[in-house]
Amino acid sequence: MVYVLGVLAANPMLLLAADAAKEETTKATGFSAWGMWLLIAAMIAVFYFVLIRPQRKRAQEHDKMVTEIQKGDEVVTIGGIHGIIKRFGDDTVVIEVDKGVRITLSRSAISKCITEHEEEEEEEEPEEEYEEEVEEESEE
Repeated sequence: MVYVLGVLAANPMLLLAADAAKEETTKATGFSAWGMWLLIAAMIAVFYFVLIRPQRKRAQEHDKMVTEIQKGDEVVTIGGIHGIIKRFGDDTVVIEVDKGVRITLSRSAISKCITEHEEEEEEEEPEEEYEEEVEEESEE
């Protein structure tokens, strides 16, 4: 120890080099802490956009499908049973699997609806406008 103090006293440049090394270590540690927080935030964002958001979207689509089912629709359950809806209540659905064979299930047990419902398109009104134009021309 006495030798080290003697060397440091003889050469003050070694003290300056030791102080500079401490400052570089502190700066590098501060950057790596911020870098680690940024990495954690990036990982959370990736998990959200890759896992959580699509799962939530699928759940919303399933809820919409379950609320829109009607009597007579052909459905498939999560167990793979195919049937036709005969009756439904608030939380239950009665499906007919075969003639005279009916099963009561929870609404959430319906995986998908095979029956496709056609959306009614409203007829456009240009015909009426055309008729009005013809009437105006005939009056003149």
